[in-house]
Amino acid sequence: MTTRFDATGRLWLVWFFNGHVYLQYSDNEGKTLSQPVSINTKPEIIDDSGEDRAKIAFGNKGEIYLAWTMKTPRPYTGHIRFVRSLDQGKSFSEPTTINDDEFEAHRFAAMETNSKGEIYLAWLDKRDLFRAKSKNKKYAGSAVYYSRSSDRGKSFSINKKIADHSCECCRVAMGMDKKGLPIVLWRHVFPGSKRDHAVSHFISEDSPGEMIRLSRDEWAIDACPHHGPDIEVDQQGNTHVVWFANSHKRQGLSYAKLLNGKDKFTQPTSFGDRQTAGHPYLLSHQNNLYLVWMEFNNDQMELYLKTSPDNGENWKQKEMVAKTAGAADHPFLLNKCDRIYVSWHTRKDGLIFKKIDP
Repeated sequence: MTTRFDATGRLWLVWFFNGHVYLQYSDNEGKTLSQPVSINTKPEIIDDSGEDRAKIAFGNKGEIYLAWTMKTPRPYTGHIRFVRSLDQGKSFSEPTTINDDEFEAHRFAAMETNSKGEIYLAWLDKRDLFRAKSKNKKYAGSAVYYSRSSDRGKSFSINKKIADHSCECCRVAMGMDKKGLPIVLWRHVFPGSKRDHAVSHFISEDSPGEMIRLSRDEWAIDACPHHGPDIEVDQQGNTHVVWFANSHKRQGLSYAKLLNGKDKFTQPTSFGDRQTAGHPYLLSHQNNLYLVWMEFNNDQMELYLKTSPDNGENWKQKEMVAKTAGAADHPFLLNKCDRIYVSWHTRKDGLIFKKIDP
């Protein structure tokens, strides 16, 4: 389940079941929910993994945008699907496919909008891998591609590449700078199959910047960790990132910051239990930075929070904000009218939705 507040303070929830994408809303911060509405009238085989969840974003005129991955018969392949509502969720367009090639290998999309109303989608794409294989050439991992819409999702630009050699199955993360340009973060396959992270900061609306290597954890593994990063851009333009690694140099979760106008991240700092912590999420508001993640403790999942009052320079002690017996989904941090909430969907206790500040 993915949750997000729109500009009016309405909470939206999007989730999958039995080949359909469902949408609900709440006007009382999750206490009661509207009846779920099926977005796709025809069922699809949907990728419902935690890393490849449905995405929701909003336009500056109340538009609602949804994206997800439709699986195809070949293993580990799919198409990026998109729908829009121009009437605050009363009706939705028919799903369209964003990837514009003939291959079936597109997954793990990130979607964001900016103040100009533009929509950006970025995803992992194996079209270059398939082309290389057809010529008996080697190609490590997949690639990161993107597309942009400037007409409220009516059409999208041709697909363009951000970088070759991304990891195949870790989610892409995206933030927007103060100019409304994307900053895209992904796990990359560096030489020696070292699966560390990289970012690209767009220099114009259709020009990705050069790739910057974020982490040097030297995690050499010929497999995909299925553990993607998260990114947040604060009001000063600083970029905050969190990620997971399990190398000889660094284990567990890490945080780093890229100062506005700089090209090198700060030295990573670790947080959470090295053995069981995972799936972190960031939110910046004013000078405060919020960070949540999950830890497994015997037979229960625990949700932890750390806060920084000075944009990541100093951090308070971690605190447990929720726990549940059994399985739980990834957590989210949400901002509604300067009030910060955590959203966490659990198998036993349902949706845990709590105000954490102020």
